[in-house]
Amino acid sequence: MKITLIITTYNWPESLSLVIKSIRRQTVHPDEIIVADDGSKGETKDLITYINDNFEMNIIHSWQSDNGFRAARSRNKAIFKASGDYIVLIDGDVILHPNFIKDHIDNAEQGFFIQGSRALLSEDETKKVIKTNEINFSVFSSKMK
Repeated sequence: MKITLIITTYNWPESLSLVIKSIRRQTVHPDEIIVADDGSKGETKDLITYINDNFEMNIIHSWQSDNGFRAARSRNKAIFKASGDYIVLIDGDVILHPNFIKDHIDNAEQGFFIQGSRALLSEDETKKVIKTNEINFSVFSSKMK
């Protein structure tokens, strides 16, 4: 099964960088990564170019012009570009557990849709994570909801 991971983003390359860091530490990597960009400025494109040039990753940048909040359209454009049999959609601020992709593969079943929820960090903890670039969390942390 070929896995496509689609990340929706808009003008927050600091967060996208952390998401990509969490993808790099997956026990099983997605076969394809597409960033569904809802009109970000050049910093997001620069980040994707840097990652593609410096790491063994190939991220497809699916960009549309900034014309208001059109995340669904951006995701649909990315899905159209996907070549995977199985598509995983996440937002550009979701740090993945190291077994995230493996868990999807282990639980995939023809004709079913898997949906999960996420834990939220406090605003202060979010700022700290972006500043330190540290993405290891305990699910028992009081700073997580």
